[in-house]
Amino acid sequence: MTSTSGLNDDNIIFAAGEKEVDRLQLQHEIMKDAMKDLIKAPLNLSKPGLQILDQATADGPLLPNTPQNSAHTNIPSGIWLKDVAAVSPAQHEYTGTDIEPYYPVPPPAHMTFFDQSMTKPWPAHMNATFDLVHSRLALPGAGITPIKTVVTQLIDLVKPGGWIQQTEMVYNPNAVKLSFEELDTLPERVLKELNEVGGYWQFFTIWGRKED
Repeated sequence: MTSTSGLNDDNIIFAAGEKEVDRLQLQHEIMKDAMKDLIKAPLNLSKPGLQILDQATADGPLLPNTPQNSAHTNIPSGIWLKDVAAVSPAQHEYTGTDIEPYYPVPPPAHMTFFDQSMTKPWPAHMNATFDLVHSRLALPGAGITPIKTVVTQLIDLVKPGGWIQQTEMVYNPNAVKLSFEELDTLPERVLKELNEVGGYWQFFTIWGRKED
């Protein structure tokens, strides 16, 4: 579902529901299979105590009005974090954020979840605290907020020597038999703004933050 107002208060691309849970679960498994490694940044996961953030992490462990006996009641939110933790050779601290509060209760050990929109300023105490900031297929939900603002705020969360990994769709107008005018205007705007800030509209993009 697209935003009903075009503003940032309801910038959810698809509505929450059991079909959306299924879509997100399948999307994760397909991307995990395609990418092989969930983390492409050269992060040393054998070093304990890393701070890892996954923004836009919610994928619906228990949706509103979902019957308790539904198969979806046990679907874990923060599935990317869970899978990273499962393959990490050392213990790390994980943080997941979203505008939809579909988080596991209680949260798994060493995992923290809280509400945070990527279009809003992040808590100041979180700046320069993460070894890895991960964002996947989230930028189209930026609403009217400039992509430069969203990406800059995410970069600010990365500590010196840390990394940010963003995974977004490839949009190739030559492969899609539709013109930009026939498509939603959002992909064109996102593409334009990513290019303006030096980003690349690739399958995934990795930036490192230099040591001080």
